[in-house]
Amino acid sequence: MRRILILVALPLCLASARQAPAPVLSCETITTRTTLKELQQRTGDFDAIGLDITWADAQQTRMAALWTTDRKSVWRSANGIKVGMLIAELDQLNERAFQLSGFQTDDPGLILSWAGGKLEPSTTTSCRLVVRLTPSVVEFNKADWKLVEPMQSAAEVRSDDKRVKPYKAVVSAIGLDWR
Repeated sequence: MRRILILVALPLCLASARQAPAPVLSCETITTRTTLKELQQRTGDFDAIGLDITWADAQQTRMAALWTTDRKSVWRSANGIKVGMLIAELDQLNERAFQLSGFQTDDPGLILSWAGGKLEPSTTTSCRLVVRLTPSVVEFNKADWKLVEPMQSAAEVRSDDKRVKPYKAVVSAIGLDWR
């Protein structure tokens, strides 16, 4: 009798221990007309929504952009990008180097192009995934400064450029933007 009870209870315990899948930031699943209530349902908790939203209208019926900068955020992109991810991990996901704006520009660390890699969107729509990187190092040793200094004025740089390595860049924001 005890064996039967254990065999029945074990699958129920395992099922309740499984975590809900992480909510996904995707142009296919979120539109400009997605409501706050719908986003709340995806996280299961309104306070845990963890997204910043810019509205396209005063009535808050159309989103212009939404993003997260929280390292503890449960939100991920459909292809696995999350806040806190290392630049090397993005290179691996993309299966090639990508283009980003320099860290001393007006729009620092913004990924400009996936350069035809795996993360390149298959279609062009008004919605796009936006990923921004930020250096995790603010002071450099002498050897690293020799690499970094010539890049200070670079408007664009490839993710595999040796001058980027000393920055130890990480994903600081992911989101969706509608144009």
